[in-house]
Amino acid sequence: AYPRLKDANINLDKYPELYYQLVKIMRIMYQTCHLVHADLSEYNILYHSRKLYIIDVSQSIEHDHPHSLEFLRKDCANVTDYFKKKGVRTMSVRELFDFITDLDIGVEEDAMNAELDKIKERLSNENYLQNEDQDYSVEEAVFKQAYIPRTLDEVIDAERDVQKLMEGEGDEENQDDERDEEQEDGSSESEEQDEDDSKEEEDKTGDKDIFAKTPRGKRNEDKEAKKERKKIAKDETREKRKNKIPKAVKKRKVKTTSGKKKAK
Repeated sequence: AYPRLKDANINLDKYPELYYQLVKIMRIMYQTCHLVHADLSEYNILYHSRKLYIIDVSQSIEHDHPHSLEFLRKDCANVTDYFKKKGVRTMSVRELFDFITDLDIGVEEDAMNAELDKIKERLSNENYLQNEDQDYSVEEAVFKQAYIPRTLDEVIDAERDVQKLMEGEGDEENQDDERDEEQEDGSSESEEQDEDDSKEEEDKTGDKDIFAKTPRGKRNEDKEAKKERKKIAKDETREKRKNKIPKAVKKRKVKTTSGKKKAK
């Protein structure tokens, strides 16, 4: 087998050429094959005679998969990190992501080369290099964590999402919060139903202005309210555990009861 890119013996001056070769392959995979590799790195690329070969493509996902853009972003980050270590002046993760997903560029060799020539010229510009050194790490960190909606239906609160992007909060934090909440109270759906019921009661009694439109659900809570609710839920769970009967004891009681019934 050809060596993996990680293990191949390659002169450093060859890496820029390999970087742009891989960038074009990633675009063709996405635009023509409609695939996202989802685990692309120097471990899944073979090298031979100045040419790269992508392997483990059987694990790829189609580009309309609900999480395809998140996986693509991760692939872009892996590729960028690897080639930067080899001294290549790479695009940022965001720029590479945009190059791969842009519908206007085309997948013909000439079209991709023309666009990459513009990118190379910009990357070599002295002003760009100075700004890049200052802003690169911040921009990369924000984009790697930013939520990427696939459709407008997934944008629940645009202002909130922009604020989260500015603060560097992303998908993983939201998912962790939701998992924690479900573990704490055991049933996030029933809790939201209770919230909706209480809101309806307030509307009926006239305590709440019927014209006020407040976003509902946990995703729209402010941080302080969320912390307080989670603390209360944890305290309640802790109290329930104190009085919880162990499963072994329950089974023993069931066996004893059933034995007495049979004896009668």
